[in-house]
Amino acid sequence: MKAERTVISPGGSVVYCENAMKHYKEIGKVVYLQASFETINSRLKNAKGRGVVLRDGQTLKDLYDERVKLFEKYADITVCEDNQRPSFRHLESSSSASAFWANRLLDAVPPSARVRATV
Repeated sequence: MKAERTVISPGGSVVYCENAMKHYKEIGKVVYLQASFETINSRLKNAKGRGVVLRDGQTLKDLYDERVKLFEKYADITVCEDNQRPSFRHLESSSSASAFWANRLLDAVPPSARVRATV
């Protein structure tokens, strides 16, 4: 399948896989949706219910700090998401939320930087 104007939105733990991140950088631009810990924490509400896995003794803040370093390492483009809160009441699923943000990103990224991928 060929894809153009495509946003690939993997889970946050993908940054731990160096091969995956290298692949993403080869096929397009990596966009980091940067948000403060406070913003992330308020959005999550129930981290375990959202599939966030913490090691024994690890806090959500520890995980945040660990991942931020990796997100910053791989990012080609950083978009600050603090104070950018869409109303999710009208969105029926997280995939709808992802589509909302994907469209915002596509509008923000110049055509020359957009992903062209063959899946």
